[in-house]
Amino acid sequence: GSLQSGDTVTIRWSDTNSGTAAATGGWNDRIRVVNTTTGATLLDVPLFQATTVAAGAALLREYSFILPDGDAGTGTLSIEVTADSGNAIFESNVAGTGETNNVASITATSALAPYPDLRVTGLAVVQGSLQSGDTVTIRWSDTNSGTAAATGGWNDRIRVVNTTTGA
Repeated sequence: GSLQSGDTVTIRWSDTNSGTAAATGGWNDRIRVVNTTTGATLLDVPLFQATTVAAGAALLREYSFILPDGDAGTGTLSIEVTADSGNAIFESNVAGTGETNNVASITATSALAPYPDLRVTGLAVVQGSLQSGDTVTIRWSDTNSGTAAATGGWNDRIRVVNTTTGA
């Protein structure tokens, strides 16, 4: 499906041993996700792996993370996985690319998810004129101009300032 800000993203890949000997010991795969629209790095994590992978075999891997809410989680995402990112395993092949063929990358697009957007509308003081010591009635409406329902509770804050004295 299509990605939206705030979504959980699962990245799946295989560490494939194209060599002629088993990969033993441990190594780190590195996952890096950059929002190329904003320039922000959203994820940069090493994932340790200590399973032996026989010659010609593959090890399935996956990692999940949550995109940021709002604009930070929208745009073009560059997703890069590097197997054996620290070169802990000596690798060699006939083409001479054993240590340089460890990176795979894809791009994905994330759209803005629906969110509520609460605004104060119709703000009014009921009394025509005010005097010190009067009880004041203030009315307003909370209007959701967003693209999703506002669920759960929220608080409105009322701040009254005497613009003559600043108090």
